[in-house]
Amino acid sequence: TINKVPLLGDIPVVGALFISATINYLLTHNQASLLANPKVEALDNQQAKILVGQTYPIVYYSSQAGQFQVNYIDIGVILQVTPVINTDGYITTTLHVERSNIQAIVAGQYPLLDNRKIDSILRVKDGDTIVMGGLITDDTTKTINKVPLLGDIPVVGALFKNVNSTKVHSEIVFLITPHIVPEH
Repeated sequence: TINKVPLLGDIPVVGALFISATINYLLTHNQASLLANPKVEALDNQQAKILVGQTYPIVYYSSQAGQFQVNYIDIGVILQVTPVINTDGYITTTLHVERSNIQAIVAGQYPLLDNRKIDSILRVKDGDTIVMGGLITDDTTKTINKVPLLGDIPVVGALFKNVNSTKVHSEIVFLITPHIVPEH
């Protein structure tokens, strides 16, 4: 069973064995896909960041500098974690999770972003797994297949083309298991 920790709302903290079994079942039955399995280490009270995606350049003109400049933004899935080790063996973990993608390019160069973000502070035991979800996306893809030239004829062109819409509902779930690494 999933044990919800008081004061955490709907963010469950579960054992690693339960998580492992659930993930293996979902992956085996094609009910889920693993986007990434990164591991990161951070010092006590120091932020660590993982980006699964790309860095996108935005070129703009700076009137102060009198020239074009480049600003970079991260696109994809970003996890920022700041652990604080408590004297009682618990870890207070500050989490920032973000999923972003480019929805459109405005004026030929500026990206319009679709963002989903979660910020949370959790207190867990060493080795417990935090499950964070809620980054939900509903996408519709429209595909048009047509006979060249004939599909473009007004009125009768509809007879020579096929339009399909595909809806995809997805949710990204993050599993974060903090461990205290002993000093060597």
